[in-house]
Amino acid sequence: MILAGIGFPAGDEKALADSFELVDGIANGGQFRMEILKEADGAMHVDIRSLNGDSLNELMLRKGFARFDSRVIGFVNSMLTAENEAKTAKLGIWNRRRELFRNASNSSVENDNGVMGGNSRMIDQLDEDESLRL
Repeated sequence: MILAGIGFPAGDEKALADSFELVDGIANGGQFRMEILKEADGAMHVDIRSLNGDSLNELMLRKGFARFDSRVIGFVNSMLTAENEAKTAKLGIWNRRRELFRNASNSSVENDNGVMGGNSRMIDQLDEDESLRL
């Protein structure tokens, strides 16, 4: 099974880890249903939904954990809209500063002693205009 419409930037371990955590949290609760959007080349391209109907695939796109990949499933307006929300807000993979930290296991800001400061934030939480001090 493949999450329909979900693609990850090459080498972005944080995007993969964030997405895995989100999927794992839903799957462990066992409170979801799967909709097969398309079967192609022996694989099922699925949309995972909570019992109230919210799409996990769209949530991943809305949070900027992944990009919309329409190659197999075609154009899906709700997924494209979710991706555009993340792009507009510059979340996750759409934050330009994040490219500098793609392979870092911890992209948070630390003080000179290596201790997380009270005002530290993840790189993808910084506004476009903020200066980055490491």
